[in-house]
Amino acid sequence: MIYLKKILTHPYLAFVLRLYLAYTFFQSGWEKVTHLDAFVEIVKAYNILPSILAEMYARALPFVELGVAFYLLFGLLTRWTTVVTALMLISFMIATVINLVRGTEVTNCGCFALDEYGEGFGWHTFWRQVWYMIPTVLLFFGRYDILSIDAWLAKKKQKAEEQIGRA
Repeated sequence: MIYLKKILTHPYLAFVLRLYLAYTFFQSGWEKVTHLDAFVEIVKAYNILPSILAEMYARALPFVELGVAFYLLFGLLTRWTTVVTALMLISFMIATVINLVRGTEVTNCGCFALDEYGEGFGWHTFWRQVWYMIPTVLLFFGRYDILSIDAWLAKKKQKAEEQIGRA
């Protein structure tokens, strides 16, 4: 069991997961920013939030996703970023399940492809969101020693504390 914990929290795995999630959220956020009006209509079609709140959520979410991508890419505030990522994914999962149970005619999940062909909507949408939650949770518990601002800041803090301790 200890061996499994070492693997799942290994800094190299955390680095790969950071890059994977950064790429995913950059791709998703960029698609939404470049097709913002279409994304607003998709969020409204979920019919969960009042129209004005749905529009505010839809206009803010792409920039949050791009921010998450940036923070993960550079390994900055990684643990907090994974919390934000998990909250986004949970909101996506809740909206997906509500509309699947309702039988709502959502033709495009609004995840990546926002054109008229889209990527469809169904249980595969929910399971993809669960899939993204797995690396998010692993990253939350991982170590960020590889190419991250978090590691650089931690080393800098440790050196400063050592200097204070010697004084």
